[in-house]
Amino acid sequence: MTKKKLRVAVVAPKYGMVGGIERFVMELTERIACYPDFSIHVIANEWKSVSDRVTFHKFPIITFPRFFRPISAALSIQQIIAKNKYDLIHSHERIFMTDIYSIHGIPHKYWINNVRKKKRLSLFDYCTHWVEKKMVMNARCRHYLSVSELTRTIFIDSLSVKSDSVKVIHPGVDLKPFNALDRKQCRMEIRERLGLKLSDIILLFVGMNFEIKGLSSLIKAVAKSIQHNSAVPLKLVIVGKGNYSRYSKLAAQLGIPNNVVFTGVLEEDIEKVYLASDLFSMLSEFDAFGMTVLEAMAASIPVIISDHVGAKDIIQQGENGYIVERHNIDQISTSINALLDEAHRKNISKLAYKTSQNYSWDHTANQVIDIYKSYIPQI
Repeated sequence: MTKKKLRVAVVAPKYGMVGGIERFVMELTERIACYPDFSIHVIANEWKSVSDRVTFHKFPIITFPRFFRPISAALSIQQIIAKNKYDLIHSHERIFMTDIYSIHGIPHKYWINNVRKKKRLSLFDYCTHWVEKKMVMNARCRHYLSVSELTRTIFIDSLSVKSDSVKVIHPGVDLKPFNALDRKQCRMEIRERLGLKLSDIILLFVGMNFEIKGLSSLIKAVAKSIQHNSAVPLKLVIVGKGNYSRYSKLAAQLGIPNNVVFTGVLEEDIEKVYLASDLFSMLSEFDAFGMTVLEAMAASIPVIISDHVGAKDIIQQGENGYIVERHNIDQISTSINALLDEAHRKNISKLAYKTSQNYSWDHTANQVIDIYKSYIPQI
C-alpha cells in the first residue's frame, strides 16, 4: 500500500525571483520538496520555476485601489486553499489562516510607526495590519518561525503571541558558489570591470533600499576613515538600486566622489563581487536577518552591521565581525579602521567563514521538516 503524502501549501507572493525573501522561500521549499512524505504546492502571484518537484498555483491580486491589495491577496489565497484542501499550510505572507507562519519582517504597524517613523497608518496600512491580526488570532496557527531573535522579540511583544510558539530558525547560505571560484581571478576581473586597483581596499554594500539599509551613515563613516587614513586606498562599492543622485551628491559633499562606485543591480556575478571585496557593511534601520551578511561571511569577508540587523545573532563582537549603532559615525568609522589592518582583517575573515559553515540551507530545511513531520497522521 502506497503511503499517502502530506499535501503542503506554501504561500509566498513571489517565488524564485530577485530578493532576499524570495530566495529564502525558494531555497527552503526546494529542499523540503525532495522529502518523500510531502507533496509541495506553491501558491504565488509570480514565480520562476526551479524544478519539477513543486506544483504552482497562481493567486490574483486586485491592485487598485491600493488599500484593497492585502485583502484581495488574502481572499484569493483563501479560495485556492479551500478548493484544494491541503493538509498543511505554511505561509511566508500575511493571510487569513495558516498552520505555520514564517516571520520575515516585523508586524506592519510596528514597521510603520517605528521604522518608517509615521504616526498615522494609511488605509493600506490598516488593511495590512487587519489581515495580519486576523491570521494571528486564528487558533489554527500553531507555529511561528522567526529568522532572528530580533524579529521574534518584536513579534511577540507587538502581537501578544505566546513566546513558546515562536521559534528562531536562521536562513542558510550556499557555500558552493563561493568555494568553486578562484578569489584572485575574481579580484582581477571585477576590479578591472569597476575601474579599481588590486591594491584598493573595497568595502562592499549590497541593498535595494539605500535609505533603510543605512547607506548615508556608511558613506559618512567611510569619509571619516579616509580623512584619518589618507594613505589607505579605501573604496566603497555599492550594489543595488536606489537614489544614485542623492548619495553621489553626499559623497561629493564629503570630498570622496572618487571613492564611491555604484554598480546598479547585479543578478549575475554577485559571488564574484563578494570575493573581490575586503569588507562588507549593512547599517539598516531594520533588517529581519540580512541574508547578504551571511553571504559575505561565506565569502570570508569581515562584516560591520548595525544593532538593528537580525544577523547580529551570529556575530561575536570583534571576533567574526562588528556590531555598531547605526547612526554612530565615529563607532562605524572605528570599526572600519580596525579592519584596515591586514593581519586583523585576515583573522576576522577566517572566523567569519567558519561561522557561515554552521548555516547551510539543508540545516535550515531539516528544522522545518521536523515541524512538518508533526502534522503527519500517526498510524
